Amino acid sequence: RFMMRCCKVANMSPNHCSYTGFVNEWDKDMSFTVPDRKAIKGVYSVHDNTK
Repeated sequence: RFMMRCCKVANMSPNHCSYTGFVNEWDKDMSFTVPDRKAIKGVYSVHDNTK
C-alpha cells in the first residue's frame, strides 16, 4: 500500500505539504493523479506479507 505526499510548487520550494490517505488496497494496482499545481515530494509505503 502506498500514500503520496503532494506539495504546491512555488519558486521550486515545497510548501503546504500533506500526505494523502492510502491510494491503493493490499495487493492491488496503484493509480494516482497528481492534483493541478502540485508535485510529488515523497512516497510512503507499508508492506505486510500476511495481506
